[in-house]
Amino acid sequence: HDLSLQRLYSIYRITNLLGDIMLNEISPVVEGSNLKEFDLTGYSKGIYFLSVEKSGEIKTIRITVE
Repeated sequence: HDLSLQRLYSIYRITNLLGDIMLNEISPVVEGSNLKEFDLTGYSKGIYFLSVEKSGEIKTIRITVE
């Protein structure tokens, strides 16, 4: 079983303060190239949360759209 052949994925999720999912995206993890951009121009002003899940671990940050 060759670990280098294993494809890893990250799950990106943006939710609003009510917990509604605004974006849910799955992307492959590529070594050395994990820059991700999101276009939030269509989002209403307010606070959102970006969660990134990889290998069962979840990190969440707060985003303010002005």
